[in-house]
Amino acid sequence: MKKIIVNSGWLIALLLTVMNLWMWDSQLQFSNYSENNLKMAVLQLVHVILIIAELWLLMQLGRTLKRHRLGRTRVVTTWLVLVAYGAGSVLLQLVWKEQFYFSDLLNAVFPITRNIFPLATAYIIAMATFPRVNELSEVNRRFLGKVLVGMFLVATVFYNDLWGIKDSQNVLFYLMVMMVGAAFDGIELPDHWRRFVKRWGTVTLLVTAVLAMLMPTISVTIHYDMSTANRFSNLSDGLLVLVALGMFLLQKNQVIGEHQILNGGIYSSLVLAGLPLLRSHYVGFAAGHVGNLGLKILLVTIIAGAVMAVGFVANWCLRRLFSSLAITQHYKRWVEELPSHLMEWPAWLKKFYHRHWPALTAIWMSYVLAIVSLALMYSTWQLTPTYESFIYQVLARQGTLIFSAILIWLMIKIVQSIIGRYWVSLGLVTAVTIIWAIANHIKLNLREEPILPSDVMMYQAYGSMLKFVSIWIVVKSKMLV
Repeated sequence: MKKIIVNSGWLIALLLTVMNLWMWDSQLQFSNYSENNLKMAVLQLVHVILIIAELWLLMQLGRTLKRHRLGRTRVVTTWLVLVAYGAGSVLLQLVWKEQFYFSDLLNAVFPITRNIFPLATAYIIAMATFPRVNELSEVNRRFLGKVLVGMFLVATVFYNDLWGIKDSQNVLFYLMVMMVGAAFDGIELPDHWRRFVKRWGTVTLLVTAVLAMLMPTISVTIHYDMSTANRFSNLSDGLLVLVALGMFLLQKNQVIGEHQILNGGIYSSLVLAGLPLLRSHYVGFAAGHVGNLGLKILLVTIIAGAVMAVGFVANWCLRRLFSSLAITQHYKRWVEELPSHLMEWPAWLKKFYHRHWPALTAIWMSYVLAIVSLALMYSTWQLTPTYESFIYQVLARQGTLIFSAILIWLMIKIVQSIIGRYWVSLGLVTAVTIIWAIANHIKLNLREEPILPSDVMMYQAYGSMLKFVSIWIVVKSKMLV
């Protein structure tokens, strides 16, 4: 029985991690519950348990991704899975709720640059970089791990966001926790150290749990509000990191759930659970069907289990689909041909440009036209006294620029497929885009609105209107002017 529980530890940790992604959403009562009573203390204890499970699972991910060099093809495919799930969530929103927002589409197409799900982004970065940790000496790896744990403890003692990880919903936080697992991988604790870790780990857990349960009372007594109620019940708490690290070190260098991590099942479940558009549906369902806090926690647990099951099934289906497609082999060969060292990139890029210069020129021109089109939407280069519109475009509107560039590039390819002339197609689309951008700019200055589809429909009526005016009157008026 004990062996079954140990081997299924990853499954329990994944379930609790998914719950921790949802439990503190603003739609549920848990995050808004601010009464200083026994229920608040129980919620704090539940929060501590969920946090420890998520931290332990993140360390397991770090250890596994450090041990296995999965290859660039796998890294790119993992990113494509994130895009596919995001696009599917937008389609589901459109079909089911009959709602569509352009920002949701941008989030789906550019999940990393728009920082939609930091955990998935950190997972992809770890896949590409953590095998490099093996190149460090054991002393340096241990030192790195101690520094990271020390950073968590310092931030907990001073209760300041010293490293930018206090809210824990950013890529840096997840990478730091996974790196702790990678840095302490391979440690075999002697028996006396195992007893020490068990003893003081249990003490630390009990002390942290008691502090977390008492903090609402302390916060109300000292600050007269709940501003510091979650001081010892957040993901970046150093004491909870120590407890999770103790559990991690007591595994005798055994990776639990390694197969599920490597085949993408855990990643698939986390993405399905954590994408904001999908998460809002899960949380909304739980919030609208049960009022009692205990039953609501049970309902969240059941939904989390269902999402995990769907995630594993979807991962199995995607793996079978990718393996059966002929284009997958071509895609794998292309990715594997990418340079593995930094000094090889200049020669590879030069060769790649000479081979694909027409397509690259069209892409570059499409991006430039997207910048021009967006720039002409502003009447001035200065949005605020300290914020220029060009900087705003390049930094804050990068997703819109890339999406616009893709649309312009598609227009170039469509025209080229019709007339069969590359340069003519490029010049024609460029001219039309610039004319459209200028017309859009003029209308924005006059009417404070862009060109709408109704404006294009009105253009069809111009021909019938001109029949009532003699062409000679128009010519003579122009000559007089």
